[in-house]
Amino acid sequence: MLGRLFHYTTDVMLVSTVLAGIKHTSGLAVNVDAIPEQNVRGVLRSLLGAGEYLFESSLSFAQNSKYFHVDTIDLLVLPHPRSHIPTYFAVPQAPCPHEMYELVVVRPEKSAARSWFISSSAQEQGHVLGDGALRLLSPVDPVFVLLGLLAPDSARCESRQFRAWDDLVDGACDWHAQHRAQWHDIPVFLGMQRVLAHADRICDTQAMPTGDGHVYRLNVAKIHALLDVKAQKLLADDVWAKAPETLGRYARKCLDSTPGKTADEQYEAARRNTVKSLLHAHIPACIAAGWT
Repeated sequence: MLGRLFHYTTDVMLVSTVLAGIKHTSGLAVNVDAIPEQNVRGVLRSLLGAGEYLFESSLSFAQNSKYFHVDTIDLLVLPHPRSHIPTYFAVPQAPCPHEMYELVVVRPEKSAARSWFISSSAQEQGHVLGDGALRLLSPVDPVFVLLGLLAPDSARCESRQFRAWDDLVDGACDWHAQHRAQWHDIPVFLGMQRVLAHADRICDTQAMPTGDGHVYRLNVAKIHALLDVKAQKLLADDVWAKAPETLGRYARKCLDSTPGKTADEQYEAARRNTVKSLLHAHIPACIAAGWT
């Protein structure tokens, strides 16, 4: 008898907790006032109140536990490292294959289809989306965006002065404010701990004499070495084998029929020019001008 009572009580509390979760996530709540019996309304309110308590207690535990994380993505508007125009970047808060993604929009030619028909299944009627653009989240190394913020021009790139991170953040906001009134997400991005960890890849660092933090200075040699490593990775045969259409098409555009060169030598040179162009498209012009 006691076992059965415990079983029923557990089931009721589980249902009540689920209803509390539905209320918190969607705003849909049980309409207790629609029940005519006053006693039943009173009991139901008590059960729903207990479900709310269990849900909030469980949520509080999960928020303060190391075994749970927030599975969200921050969508930030930041200047593109090459063109400085506003660009959407997605930064996942939960563990992800990549630290950062760039929102790339591919629009169809005017003569092509200009809409999408979207349906989750063959049985669903679906609907037409008038914007025929294709939107992709393309992985991007955060260090490229960091370069665009810290080294937007040659003066900042060649500066030999060590500066505190907060000063670099203020300088990035001030420089880019000349091209756009407000960049609310620049301090948000530069304030992320994971972004600060990438500063060592492109900067010299020193501990402050007071022991309170570090100061940073861009190191052009480090930046060029980083770009050399990335270029070598992009030149690997397995990378080109995975993208024969895209990379191959770029390479064919870069072919240079120089007299005295064999077809293999011309294609290898075209591959190098392709990789160089791809990297130049994601680094500031002042960095690209000094890296060959």
